[in-house]
Amino acid sequence: MRYLTFVFFVCSLFFFSHSAFAKDDKYIAALNNNLAFKEAMSYVTHVENRNIEVGAEAIDKDGMKRLFGNNTGKYIPFNIAVTNNSKFRIYINQISIKQGNDGVLPFVDLHEVLEAIDPGGRGNKDDMRDAALRNNLINKALPHTVLSPGETIQGVVFVRAKSYNKSTQLFLQIQNLKRIAYLDFAVDLDGGKS
Repeated sequence: MRYLTFVFFVCSLFFFSHSAFAKDDKYIAALNNNLAFKEAMSYVTHVENRNIEVGAEAIDKDGMKRLFGNNTGKYIPFNIAVTNNSKFRIYINQISIKQGNDGVLPFVDLHEVLEAIDPGGRGNKDDMRDAALRNNLINKALPHTVLSPGETIQGVVFVRAKSYNKSTQLFLQIQNLKRIAYLDFAVDLDGGKS
């Protein structure tokens, strides 16, 4: 009996000491890191139309590692904020990236971004990291949503690095829910890239 107690004690001691010194996974840690809250007018690049403000700025490499666990590689992430200072509820209807007169750039699928970040690993660890990163990307992406007066929503929009140039713009179509009226916002992303 004493032998079993001793073995149990040694195993418990090993388990607790090993878990205390285990290295944190950067992809799991990134789940708890959020975008720093800012009103849209405090962004480097911002536009305003009828008391609705849209701001944009690029996320630097340190920010990428903090928010996603690694560099996003082939994609440039932009932190976008929409602030509704109007008297009416609004809906973010369309989110797209335009490039001058060339039209709308192809939609960036979050799965492509996940593959570019590539958390790696084998077996269950790979599955765990992929799931954590996928949830993280979905939770931090700019959503199509309704904003009440006084609310601000923030999210990340990704642009392919090879498609990015000085004429790249974020295009948002925002609907006033009291009327069937749409406001178009074009925010230059060049001013938001450091």
